[in-house]
Amino acid sequence: MPEPRELGASFWRETLAPYSEPRHWRSVAEMATSILPYVVLVALMYWTVDVSLALALLLALPAWGCARTSV
Repeated sequence: MPEPRELGASFWRETLAPYSEPRHWRSVAEMATSILPYVVLVALMYWTVDVSLALALLLALPAWGCARTSV
C-alpha cells in the first residue's frame, strides 16, 4: 500500500465517505452507554452516603471514569 502522502484527495474522499453522514442511532447508543451508567452510579452514591461514606467514595471512582469518557 502506498504511503498516505502519495495518495490523492479522491482516495481519501472515497475512503471517508461512509463517515460523512451522522448516524442518530449510534449517537443515542453512545449517550446511553456513557451517561446512563454515570447517572446510576451517582444515584447509588447518594443512597449509600448515609450507610457508609467510604462506600460512596468507592463508587466515586467508576463514576469519575464514566464522566471522563463521556466528555
